[in-house]
Amino acid sequence: MSASPTALPTDGPFDPAELLVALTAAPSLHNTQPWRVRRIDRGLQLRSDMRRWLPATDAGARELRLSCGAGLLNMRLALAVQGRRPVVELLPDRTDPVLLATIRPGVPVDPTPEDVALAAAIPVRHSDRRPFRPEPVAALHRHLLRRAAEREGAWLHGVTDPVEQERLRDLLDRAHRAQSASPAFLQEWEAWTGVADGEPRGVPARSGGLPPGENDAWMLRDFTGGVPGGEPDGPEFDASPLVLVISTPHDLPTAHLRAGQAMQRVLLTATALGLASSVLSAPVEVGHVRRELGRLAGRDVHPQILVRVGHGDGPPAVTPRVDPARLWG
Repeated sequence: MSASPTALPTDGPFDPAELLVALTAAPSLHNTQPWRVRRIDRGLQLRSDMRRWLPATDAGARELRLSCGAGLLNMRLALAVQGRRPVVELLPDRTDPVLLATIRPGVPVDPTPEDVALAAAIPVRHSDRRPFRPEPVAALHRHLLRRAAEREGAWLHGVTDPVEQERLRDLLDRAHRAQSASPAFLQEWEAWTGVADGEPRGVPARSGGLPPGENDAWMLRDFTGGVPGGEPDGPEFDASPLVLVISTPHDLPTAHLRAGQAMQRVLLTATALGLASSVLSAPVEVGHVRRELGRLAGRDVHPQILVRVGHGDGPPAVTPRVDPARLWG
């Protein structure tokens, strides 16, 4: 990936519609899908849609940029499997803060097997908020997930030590209690979760998994709006799921976009490996909890998101998406 939109020549057409389809499949905070796309000479602009920003949950719009970074990774993969090298520039115009990136087709090049596998995972990756089965994630798979994050310039720390797991559970609980005491947060939460079927944005009850159980220290948020999607076929909670902390060396907007790409490469890698996944965002949404999480990660880093990975019980419910044709603007 080049830092300059003119570093590689463009030669021949590309199909922007496929890039928009890939963009819409990216994960986002409460499925807000906070992105827009604009045509430019020989390429596309990825722009944030600030109407979808949730300021009480995401005070600095960091998670909005993370979501758009995930969408950008999908667009890169879609372009790669068209046989073109993606040429990307992050934040190309500092006077236009909603312009997050440009993407243009570079020289023709055959996609790598990894490009093909991850692009194929885009439409089948869905957040699985249900409890996972107890089988551990294999060491080789943990290595591949770490490598995926590093490919995008991020660090990945697996919380596998029992002492660290207990510390993380405490951080989750503290973040949950802090947010639950905020009327503004609760208003956003109620507006975007447990939405009716047919809504193109938000998390519908059928995709919300199970309401939090009193024994489940990992899943404290209720995405169902009080209407759970069904009874569990497997365990009612995860005793020790694999939780991955994705961090960056700094906390500027470019780091948020890179972390979003790293998050999505990790999620797609998990999908390609047959693993289930979902994100845990509460600990990075409460400032003092996020700082403690950085110390838990063992480096002088800025935690950006947590990913929960494991073995699912069949395909999760599909979360709706906006028609890609409506993203132009």
